[in-house]
Amino acid sequence: HEASVWNGFLDEVEKSLKQVSAAIVDLRGNDGGDDTIGFEMAYLFNGGQFRQPVDATIERNTPENKALVSNIFSYTLARMKEMSKTPEPYVRTRLDEAQARYKLAKEQKLDGYTEKPEGNYLSKHLNGKSIKDFGKSIFILMDRKCASSCESTIDAFEFIKGVTKIGEPTRGLIHFGDVSPLILPNSKIVVQMGTHYAQYFDKRFLEKTGIKPDIQVSSGKDAMEVALDLLKKSGTSKK
Repeated sequence: HEASVWNGFLDEVEKSLKQVSAAIVDLRGNDGGDDTIGFEMAYLFNGGQFRQPVDATIERNTPENKALVSNIFSYTLARMKEMSKTPEPYVRTRLDEAQARYKLAKEQKLDGYTEKPEGNYLSKHLNGKSIKDFGKSIFILMDRKCASSCESTIDAFEFIKGVTKIGEPTRGLIHFGDVSPLILPNSKIVVQMGTHYAQYFDKRFLEKTGIKPDIQVSSGKDAMEVALDLLKKSGTSKK
């Protein structure tokens, strides 16, 4: 979410929500990454703090786990160097933070597990400012390619009123997050491993089954057309 591509995005979303009579959030094809912007969007739609269904993330504090987390950023730096690209400053900052945690773990200065309570989400980047909730129809488009942070973004909208999910069930890669690369030294095969566990308040388990839509769209049919048709029938498709 620190990437410059997001500069001004949330301001544009907030401005747009004041002008439209309904919204479509198209998450199809999003295979994951960082869900911060998705959660900030949900904050805007809800008009402030909202409840999400994941009530805790649980992470082991072993040196091995912290090394894996560090790999996310060292691998990114290595790949960008290989492609002759300049990484944004946040990548190095994140690597330094991860390596500091790895050092603490090696020195046995961390508890065995860290359990972070989730549940209610208060904006980290909008300074908790008071805004008016959207209060209108929200259509979320989803498909089988939607995974990881795409799925947790959908989760962020679970208790926000007016939401209808349209499309296919998601991929089901949500419980084991902050997936990190481990490069096998001889074959150079990259193995992806999760470094924390996301626990739902009702103990649901969605791995490999995914989040189900409210309106399932058969393969080959466009979920956008379904959403637009619903808007036409409701008389709110002018904006």
